Amino acid sequence: MTLHQQGVGIRDLRPEIDSVTVRYDTGPDGSLIAQSIDAERGKRHNRWALLIGTEDYSDRGVSPIRHAVDDAQILQQVLVERYAVDPTWVTPLLDLTLGEVEQELTAAIENAARKEFIVLISGRGYLDENGYGVIAFSDFRLDDMASTGMKISDLVSALEASTADKVVLLLDLSFDGTGADRNLIASAE
Repeated sequence: MTLHQQGVGIRDLRPEIDSVTVRYDTGPDGSLIAQSIDAERGKRHNRWALLIGTEDYSDRGVSPIRHAVDDAQILQQVLVERYAVDPTWVTPLLDLTLGEVEQELTAAIENAARKEFIVLISGRGYLDENGYGVIAFSDFRLDDMASTGMKISDLVSALEASTADKVVLLLDLSFDGTGADRNLIASAE
């Protein structure tokens, strides 16, 4: 049995949104013998996703990071294939500037009205000089975190003010650093 050409069990199927095609042969005794069961997941139009991955930073003092963009792309595939999110309602933002992310976030919050809204941010996070958690995007500068990073508290406030039915925020910001910034990197603790 497959779902989007990946092996699954019967419990992975959702009868209310999946369509199933069964290919079969007739056995020598006239019984039907299933040869394959292929399912396709329908789309739910009550879910919106914004997936942000940043690993290319203009400030060379920011420790290199790998897989943040891959993580966003993998989650995009999972949301479409397994969670029934319409692919046109998943917006990947990869290696964008703070201004670009803020603009896309504002638009996504409007689009997610009365829907479930999933936000992933994968990349670097720091604690600024005041102890606030700050998210770094591609134009982030270590010497000016306050104006080049997004405060996590501002992000949470914007999401709380949205009219989405449900908001799921996934922050993947606690990576080890190897550069001059390693003492500023936010901890998962």
